[in-house]
Amino acid sequence: MKPLYLKITADQIMYSNNENTIDENTYSFNSKLQLKQNLQAFRDEFSDTIDVIVITNPVETILKKNIINYQNQPIDFGSELEDVFHLPVINMKDIEASDLATATANENDYATWHLDYYGIDHGKRQYGQESMQTIGNGYFGLRGTYLEAKACDDNYPATYVAGVFNQLATPINGRNVINEDLVNLPNAQFITFSVDGSDYFKIDERYIKEALRSLDLKTGVLTTTLLIRLIDGRELKVIEKKVADLKNYHNYYLQYSIQPLNFSGEIKIVTEIDASVTNSNVERYRNLASKHLVTDKIENNQQEVTLLAHTSQSKIDIAIKTGISYPNITDPIYAMDNLSNIAHQTITFDAQQNQTYNFEKFVTIYTSLETKKPVEQAANEQEFLANFQAAQAQSQQNWQKIWNQEDVVISGDITAQKLLRLNSFSMTNAAQLNANADLDASVGSRGLTGEGYRGHIFWDELFDMNFYILHTPELVKYLLMYRYNRLKAATLRLMVSVEQCSLGKAVCMVMNNPKKFT
Repeated sequence: MKPLYLKITADQIMYSNNENTIDENTYSFNSKLQLKQNLQAFRDEFSDTIDVIVITNPVETILKKNIINYQNQPIDFGSELEDVFHLPVINMKDIEASDLATATANENDYATWHLDYYGIDHGKRQYGQESMQTIGNGYFGLRGTYLEAKACDDNYPATYVAGVFNQLATPINGRNVINEDLVNLPNAQFITFSVDGSDYFKIDERYIKEALRSLDLKTGVLTTTLLIRLIDGRELKVIEKKVADLKNYHNYYLQYSIQPLNFSGEIKIVTEIDASVTNSNVERYRNLASKHLVTDKIENNQQEVTLLAHTSQSKIDIAIKTGISYPNITDPIYAMDNLSNIAHQTITFDAQQNQTYNFEKFVTIYTSLETKKPVEQAANEQEFLANFQAAQAQSQQNWQKIWNQEDVVISGDITAQKLLRLNSFSMTNAAQLNANADLDASVGSRGLTGEGYRGHIFWDELFDMNFYILHTPELVKYLLMYRYNRLKAATLRLMVSVEQCSLGKAVCMVMNNPKKFT
């Protein structure tokens, strides 16, 4: 095994094949180039064959090794180098804990099964990461957003259910412009906290020492870890997890673990089902009408809440039921305070320093498109698994069955292996047999990850069919039925277009040769 040892400074990379002569060679960063371009230039200068890169910088962060400041920003050089060299990147500390071969094998396994983002990003870059870390099951897609986030320029929590579209009219220059969108459903994944009566915590990098979002492709679990320092100096560790149920495809599960690190005090956890949401994921659409949902009713039944709504034009009924659990919180005070379109629940408790407290939330979604029962009845009859641990274990089992069919193993290229698995994961989120058997839906150009192209389904979905035919041929039947069910409408539209075209040609002939037609 041939390692390359690196030491990274603010302006250069020192490197050698021998850990004892680390400053044998240097590459100076070009300030005119972006980091990835610099790393690519460094790779092009390096001609030796290597098997692993070992970073010798000391570990200075908690959540991930190989985080190094570059241009005053903490950068995950491990991931950046892996993306450029397509090789495992480890830290010298990993070797000290085991040996070079074991550390390399461990990193190769981890990196090819995980999509990680370290730190806080902004704007379209953050939006894109949330899309990439979407979890789902063919029925719904749940964007990979911080649980504490609400829609803004940096974060966009959203839930999409296959086939739920709605039309809205926007007055523009004296005429109504009709837009039809895949509807952003009520946000039931919102969870945050406050300490000793302070304001509820929001995602703000001023108060986040470290953040790591990690999607485990093998199990379908998205884990976000935050190390938080509030304005008054109090510090907390928050670990939040999400998992979509592949079997009972209406359900998803959340776990919110909070640990006060340097204080004891009162903690209040708040969670919501927010039906005030709009479609605002795509900047160029934001001047158009975007409020697709009408809230009908919010019902509380002890710690379960059911929110009923419908789409304004397509009249699709929607029911979202949630249940909450907090088994290791002693003497909590539970309260609910519903607004006209937001179901709002809190639990308040006394927290002790260094103790971890778990809050779990279970969510089920029904629409009138896939159930013949009234959606309220269907949601209220739906049962949840006992706890998040059971949901996580079931997800791991279900994904193992999928990977037994879908996984393709590549040797010698860590990046290609990760991307291949990520694409398979995303395709399964967009459509899978268990859900699509009950749906009149196919695969949109953005799957169920966002509102680009308004979530529409185009004919280029046919490019997806080869993947599904290879792994789940029966699923393709249901996807093709979506097209079959629309052939009559498509034929009618084609006929109208032809007639309009013919009429247009006739009008042009008359206008160009008026005497001939008098």
